[in-house]
Amino acid sequence: FSDLEKKEKVTPETKFRIASITKQFTSAAILKLQEEKKLSVTDKLSKYFPDFPRGEEVTLYHLITHTSGIHSYTGKNEFLQKVTSPITNDSLLNFFKNDPYDFNPGEQYRYNNSGYFLLGYIIEKVSGKSYSQYLKATFFEPLKMTNTGVHTSALTLKNEAKGYMKPGGKYERALNWDMSWAGAAGALYSTVGDLFLWNEALYNGKVLNDKSFADALTSVKLNNGKIPPDGEYGYGLGLRKYRDLAVVEHGGGLHGFISQLSRFPQEKFTVVI
Repeated sequence: FSDLEKKEKVTPETKFRIASITKQFTSAAILKLQEEKKLSVTDKLSKYFPDFPRGEEVTLYHLITHTSGIHSYTGKNEFLQKVTSPITNDSLLNFFKNDPYDFNPGEQYRYNNSGYFLLGYIIEKVSGKSYSQYLKATFFEPLKMTNTGVHTSALTLKNEAKGYMKPGGKYERALNWDMSWAGAAGALYSTVGDLFLWNEALYNGKVLNDKSFADALTSVKLNNGKIPPDGEYGYGLGLRKYRDLAVVEHGGGLHGFISQLSRFPQEKFTVVI
């Protein structure tokens, strides 16, 4: 069911919040802006946020690959108390920007939503459009992804799945995030069909040029030249083996929602859950 109360069933057109699968769209937008020579992944964070602590040490590449050391705001104790109310970009920035770094930039890999929120804000500064408008004009409209967009509490979506949890053996509505808290780290909604369209376009050269796409599928290396012990990670994409087959994938999860988008490149095979 997409709506338990109304007994509405899930269909291929049901819109789900896809949480961190959003990250590959954010990364693709950064690569697109780099192709247009509007920014570079080697740019320092201080170029866009001059007063961000240690911003001279952090590059956009660090943000994309979860190696910046900036503390992830979704891990803060008070986060869940605040997440149901809307927040502005500047307020969210101030929520974490003065937190101590978890490690020096480039020294470790640690999954991090702060980095991707910052990338979304940079996309807005560079493109002159909102994150939502930029993705729509650059990706969703050209690829005919008519059931994908940035989720906001003001939207009334047709065929939208509600989120449920089962804490005591009985289903109930999950904590309902205001997705302004997820930003470019996780605010998108989509459908099985649209995510299939995205992967078909991405892996067939219709989203990025060859150089950008090759970069996106290249694992980060730490300052010591080694791949992180947690595994290989490119631009918003995890690079793994599944039953000895190469797979490029990313999951997404927030209260009441879980999703997975995987591509088996040699088999030209996409799985959307």
